[in-house]
This record gives sequence, structure tokens and C-alpha cells, in this order.
Amino acid sequence: MHNHYIINSKVEFRPAVSTLKPLDGHGSEVELNSPAARCLLLLIHKQGEIIGQQEFMDEVWGKNGIHVTSNTYYQNISILRKALKKAGIDDEIIVTIPRVGLTLASETQVVCEGRESKPPVPPAEHSARSEQSKESPDSNIQNSILEISSEKPQPTVIGGSPPLTEARIPRAHFNGCISPGILCLVAGVLFFWWTQHHTQKNYYSNYQFIYQGKGCKIYAYHFLKTQSFKNEVINWGMKFSSDCAIHPYIYIDKYEILPRVSVIRCDKEINKNNECISEYFVE
Repeated sequence: MHNHYIINSKVEFRPAVSTLKPLDGHGSEVELNSPAARCLLLLIHKQGEIIGQQEFMDEVWGKNGIHVTSNTYYQNISILRKALKKAGIDDEIIVTIPRVGLTLASETQVVCEGRESKPPVPPAEHSARSEQSKESPDSNIQNSILEISSEKPQPTVIGGSPPLTEARIPRAHFNGCISPGILCLVAGVLFFWWTQHHTQKNYYSNYQFIYQGKGCKIYAYHFLKTQSFKNEVINWGMKFSSDCAIHPYIYIDKYEILPRVSVIRCDKEINKNNECISEYFVE
């Protein structure tokens, strides 16, 4: 039996099928896309904490090897908020902390049903949650998110971040010069930063245009060695042809030796101010 969550006694959230179902007849059932469902699951499992944009992008997309823009993040949060209202939750339970991140509203009640016997701890019990986390490894979070992959895109495994601790840095004593070891360390840090920044900036420049039809423009990330593999990528793109009037630009990353496909659909070209939907599939 998969975990599912009751939110404010009004809506049932089932991560395994990415659905929101009203319990009191007020509202209608909504099927979320996988990134929006994983965003909600992350908010539930970190209830009482503030989650920054970068953490969302790392946990929901980055750990699956998918690089997305901030527009994709904002779009999925918007989709999630609209879906919660449509399902019957009138209150705004996703609170924005300006320049910090998102969190569930303090009055939000979430009850976990299924394999887990305890619901996520509310904010008032934050200190107790810290103690509990020592005994409950992140496998519960991992198991919950893995349920989405049964019929939906490949999930992201959420891992906890270690607490920051104060450290005393010993004062360095220099004899009028800087040692070669320190110079090498500084050079290594600068090189690592440059490669990370350069890779992120030029990631989408590796996509190549391969096909246009039915209002869709399909781009492939990897070099397509054979025509048959190119046809497979085109067939994947045309699965979304019904949405090409809104998101005509389709960027596909398909691996020949791995049964995984990344699909990013945008209303404009990837290097422009656009809105995109990203999805990750396991064949």
C-alpha cells in the first residue's frame, strides 16, 4: 500500500499517481505533472522548514540530471497552487518568504496514511522533529518519492542536508610569502567554479534541431548516430503534438543504452524569456 496524505481534512494527495482528490465534495480531482507532485512532496516532508529555489531545482530536477531554468520552477509552483485550489483547498497553504523560499503555512495539517504511521511534524514541533530525524533516516522520504515512478517520470530522491556547525579556523602565520599548496588550492576552487558556471550556461546550446511538424519543433541533445535512433527521438517528441500550439519547442535528451528520456517543452526558444514544462520518463 502506497503512502498518501490528507491535507487540512479536505484533500487527499497520492504521490504514486500524482493526484489531488477532494474528500468533502467541494472541488474536483486533479492530476499533477510529476515535477509539481514532487514539489508538493518535498514541502510536506520538510514541513516547518523554508525551502529555497535552488534546493527545489536540485532535488526535483537536478538529481535526475535535468537542468532547468527558474521559469520552469516558477511555472510548476504556479501549477501546484492552482491545482490545490481546484481540488478544494481555498486557503493559500504554500507561503512565499520573500528572497528566501517557500514553506507550508503554519496552520496546515497533513496526515500521512499508508506504510508510514506518523504524519510529517508541524512547525510547532520543529525541535522534536530534529531529534526524531536522528532515528529516522531519509529512506522514508526516498520511499515516498519513489512511488511516483510507478506510473510517472523518474523521481528525485530527497536527501537531508547536514546541520551547519560553528568551526574555529586557526590563524595562519605567513613568513612573507604564500605557499605553493595554498596557490594550488585557490586555483582549483576557481577552476571548479568556472567549469560549473560554464557548463550550466552552455547546457542548452548542445541541443540540435532535427524535425518540424504539426506545429512542433523538436531538438535532440545527443548526436544521433543512426536514422532509427533519430526516428525514436522524433516519435517521443510527437507524443506531445497536441500541446504544440502552446509549447511548440520540444527538447529531448534520450539515451541509447539507458531507458530514460528527458523532455522539456517550452513556449519560446530555450535561450529566451520562456515558460517550460520538464518531464522525466523511464521506459
